[in-house]
Amino acid sequence: MDHPGPHAADAALHALVEPAAARVPAGLAPPSPADGPDIVVYGYWPYWVDELDPAWLSGLTHLAIFNVDLNSDGSLSYESRWTGLAGEVVPLAHAAGVKVHLCVTSFDEDVMQAVLSDPGKRASAVARLATLVDAYGADGVNVDFEGLPTSMKEELVLFTQELQAATGEVWHALPVIDWSGAYDYSELAAASDGLFIMGYAFHGTWGNPGPNDPLDPSDLWGSYSLSWSIDDYLANGAPAQSLVLGLPLYGHAWEVSSNTVPTSVTGEAWSVQQASCEETYARGLWEYDAASSSSFARDGGEQLWCDDVDDVRLRVQRAVDEGLLGVGFWALGYEADGLWEMMAEETDLGGDGGGTDGGGTDGGGADGGGADGGAEGRGTRYEEPGACASAGARGARGAALLAALALPLVARRTRRRLAEIPAPRV
Repeated sequence: MDHPGPHAADAALHALVEPAAARVPAGLAPPSPADGPDIVVYGYWPYWVDELDPAWLSGLTHLAIFNVDLNSDGSLSYESRWTGLAGEVVPLAHAAGVKVHLCVTSFDEDVMQAVLSDPGKRASAVARLATLVDAYGADGVNVDFEGLPTSMKEELVLFTQELQAATGEVWHALPVIDWSGAYDYSELAAASDGLFIMGYAFHGTWGNPGPNDPLDPSDLWGSYSLSWSIDDYLANGAPAQSLVLGLPLYGHAWEVSSNTVPTSVTGEAWSVQQASCEETYARGLWEYDAASSSSFARDGGEQLWCDDVDDVRLRVQRAVDEGLLGVGFWALGYEADGLWEMMAEETDLGGDGGGTDGGGTDGGGADGGGADGGAEGRGTRYEEPGACASAGARGARGAALLAALALPLVARRTRRRLAEIPAPRV
């Protein structure tokens, strides 16, 4: 892989950051579980985002605490990122009907090879993860192994099955395009409770300007897009009700040779949080690219591509229309104002009180039973898969798309472009 995966790159930028001592607001009261969404809404809370936002407890069904890291002997590093937080967060989240997962990462091919190929090391990793989950009454593990060696395709499935048996729930973060064919979508879906598609980094700081997550194929940007990726997962055996469409709460900016679209980068490039677009929003510089269903801005010698809340709305609607299990976000704390209000509109599907019975495919789980639990009081999960055709097998596997992200925390703001989007679903 020429570039690190998106979560790996963001973590590398924050490698020296220590989590804040107090990350849960004092006296925070959980919202009513009945107010939760009707589809899965999965969010990653990275250790460098200091404070839990109460809106997450209303807007999410699943919260993944990021991260502990896998070592080559099967042990874990950075356990304090979990142990220093889970004792407060798990009971608070459960009171709101939100499940909590421990996110275990590996972004090193050699480490993945060493652990996954060795039954003893796999067992050590599984045992330690299960201990950490059980110690705090959490709900399971999110496995975020980016850049998996192709030779470890079957071993990752075995690890998933073993982890499922020990922890009860296992989710995976998986690439938007699997260039090398390293991930067995069908078997991972069957062995786990959900697959989080990291639906971002189609363009980034390593290349020329363009949309972070184009919604559909186009003549302008090519065939690779979120809809292509959904079809690719379906064509390769992952049921729609195993898939969570991960969406970015960040964008990218480039110094450019001209402000045409498309154009070429000539100097620096950097990444920005959705929340950091306040100044550009306020100056009225935003334009809309219909080819990708994305917002962008041209300002002198710079070009910025960054989905606003209404662009995210379109992608949430697409996930619902395709009958996917739900949507998710990288990363919590990056969002603009108005995101959770929009999500409340789009994830209220007129059910019996909202919420989800928990992740899982109809045939998921190591024993074929899937996840039958879920947070108490959240009602019935959206369960009517759409008639999405399984069009498009995996394309040629070339150099990786995904690359480094630099995401400074800044003030929040959003804007509306309601005339250009479908009305909220009722």
